Amino acid sequence: MTGSYTYSDSTTFTLTHAKHLASKVRTDLMRIHRLYDNQPSIAMIDKYETEITALLRAGYLKQVTFGFKKNGNYISPT
Repeated sequence: MTGSYTYSDSTTFTLTHAKHLASKVRTDLMRIHRLYDNQPSIAMIDKYETEITALLRAGYLKQVTFGFKKNGNYISPT
């Protein structure tokens, strides 16, 4: 006797997924806020989280990088 089966799965990217990812970015930004002289401000972090959620949900955002500029050079937070 022989048998076979197949399995197929598909996932739709939802608002819940977007909020989850944006919350991870928020957590990272809060860490930066604590370590780098309260920058960015909590108000800006709230705005970033809202914007990231909307852009992810709409499919417009693939990658985002946050950091600082000092003397015209980009500094990545550590």
